[in-house]
Amino acid sequence: MFDAATLQGLFTAGTKKYMRIAIINTSETIGSASNPSLVFNFGQVDLDERDRSDANNDLVTQTL
Repeated sequence: MFDAATLQGLFTAGTKKYMRIAIINTSETIGSASNPSLVFNFGQVDLDERDRSDANNDLVTQTL
């Protein structure tokens, strides 16, 4: 959900950052406290496109 222009600032500045995408299944438990997960770590990521929804009376989302 769009809540700040921080990512937009990184996008326009051409700043490269590390990115982690974690997919976690919180409805399942392994052992006593772990959840099954899949994690992707990416080295220097450069954002090259940005799209922001502008629907009235709706949540504003941002796609990078």
